[in-house]
Amino acid sequence: MTNRIWTVIGAVVVFFVGFLVASIYQSARIPEEKFGRAYEVSEIVGMQVKSPEGEEWAKINDVVVDTSGHVAFTILSYGDKLVAVPFGTLSYNREGKHLVLNTTRDRLESAPAYEKGVMADRKKAVDIYRHFGQQPYWYEEGMAVQEESGYSPTE
Repeated sequence: MTNRIWTVIGAVVVFFVGFLVASIYQSARIPEEKFGRAYEVSEIVGMQVKSPEGEEWAKINDVVVDTSGHVAFTILSYGDKLVAVPFGTLSYNREGKHLVLNTTRDRLESAPAYEKGVMADRKKAVDIYRHFGQQPYWYEEGMAVQEESGYSPTE
């Protein structure tokens, strides 16, 4: 009788461990519909950028990547000036195959003109993120503490 109880308990434990491992594996995977597909920079440069309402605003002129491999900014060609926008302000419209800049026209027009080397000037980089209502990614990743100690993602 006790062997049968231990066998049942063992089977239940094995079942739950298997279920737990399968759940962890499934939650660690990124579903393809959420991840989408990766894009090469050459595919993005020149891509049309539209307003949330679909109005044509700009084109991608360039991409700024820091030394840690983060895409810090996309450089938009807007009218007769170049504007750096945080990468997180853009989303991809699959139906229209264009990028959407999730902000207002006023905010885009009042953005400062892009200056080469902006990531080297931490205050300017932070100001651009804040202008577009974004938290700089280096603060989100706990890098603010490291930054105070002299570390910078551009080093």
